[in-house]
Amino acid sequence: MKDSMYLSPLNIPKGRSGKWAIEHDIIPALTPIQEVSHRTALFRGIHPKKTTFDFPLKIHILKNNGGIVMSDSLQERFDHESIVDAISDKVLIGGLGLGYVASLLDRKKEVTEITIVEKSKDVIKLVASHLHLKKLKRIYNQDIYKFLKNNKDHYDYIYIDIWTGTGEATLIEHVLPLRKLCRPFISSSKHILCWQEDVMRGQVKFALKNRLLFPSMFKELMELPQQRFDEIFNNKFVRIQKPFWNWVRAEKENPDIVEIAEQVIDEYVDLYGEPEFEKRWKKWM
Repeated sequence: MKDSMYLSPLNIPKGRSGKWAIEHDIIPALTPIQEVSHRTALFRGIHPKKTTFDFPLKIHILKNNGGIVMSDSLQERFDHESIVDAISDKVLIGGLGLGYVASLLDRKKEVTEITIVEKSKDVIKLVASHLHLKKLKRIYNQDIYKFLKNNKDHYDYIYIDIWTGTGEATLIEHVLPLRKLCRPFISSSKHILCWQEDVMRGQVKFALKNRLLFPSMFKELMELPQQRFDEIFNNKFVRIQKPFWNWVRAEKENPDIVEIAEQVIDEYVDLYGEPEFEKRWKKWM
């Protein structure tokens, strides 16, 4: 059971601006609440978790056109907090949302300055004035892609959360391009942090391991004609797997290739999209 020390730092009133709205949901005391979802647990390699509070819990919900964009539910808070612990010094946040991450960072003594980029002026209107951020330098009302293309500043950490989907498509269409745009303004790629990126990459690992470890699926893939193989893995949503399978197919006569390949998967997926990946896997791309 959690106590009041675990309350969200947010206190944003209900409101509406354009197509955007802030709503509240009250969860009764002693109601079991999912803190770590089964999906997140599966792809992060951790255990699902529920918890309860001995008082009613208010949840802030940000909606666009009636659909939920984000909230400060326990699940979403867990996802953010597991990343935010590492952040310090001068920080750029892509996506204001409810301002949950900005509020957490503002309370950290290790954080010295916060810059936020938010595309929607309505979100800024609904949220910004209620955060009371002491370390905020500025909120830019811009698209994060445009901001990064024109940026000349340097940051110690960059945290981005502008999507609602957490599948492989989001990794390909948003996370990888944004990481590339961020690199000139950061000392290390490890300091570019994206919401649920580990879950997205976990899905790629899961897909690779399934094909590798299920004999019928592995046999079918090894026997695919090259033209058909290219047709499948040139699709942008599975192209991330192509260098790996090019290598495995070239080594398929090695009796130990399945065991060797299984040991490579985590490093392969974690490196994908980074300059080091291209150096190591150029031959198979």
